[in-house]
Amino acid sequence: MRVHDIPGEVGDQYVFVAMDSGIRLVPVFWVGKQNAGVAWHFVQDLKWRLANRVHQTSDGFRPYINAVADAFGIDVGYAMLIKTYSETG
Repeated sequence: MRVHDIPGEVGDQYVFVAMDSGIRLVPVFWVGKQNAGVAWHFVQDLKWRLANRVHQTSDGFRPYINAVADAFGIDVGYAMLIKTYSETG
């Protein structure tokens, strides 16, 4: 089956990237729709690639909250970085 034959899989795609900010290592990345299902699979994949307790920071994409809780439970430091843009006078 071609991807064009799967309803909902054609159109906008996003790149989900996990990166270690200290050494610039990318342990996992996914390409897919920006939805809760893809976020969940991305975070599950990340969980299995990490050996130690981690601190994660994500953007304001709300499905990450449940995805991180499902994958790591309380064994994670998690924060969302939400940027606010404004014009200067």
